[in-house]
Amino acid sequence: MDKRAGYIVGIDEAGRGPLAGPVAVCAFLIRDDSFLDNQKEKKLPKLKDSKKLSKKQREEWFEYLKVAKASG
Repeated sequence: MDKRAGYIVGIDEAGRGPLAGPVAVCAFLIRDDSFLDNQKEKKLPKLKDSKKLSKKQREEWFEYLKVAKASG
């Protein structure tokens, strides 16, 4: 059986004005199996648009992603 891992890619940007102005962009890649399991286990809110999260929810996601990065 050929089982391939799926991945979730997240991107976000922050800036003002036209794209030619100052802008910061970031992206991350995470295996979907570990991401989805941990999201349910930790009861993290769904993440589609960081601007719609509360400050507390953004901090929870930030902590989760730091730990996920550190664990590989």
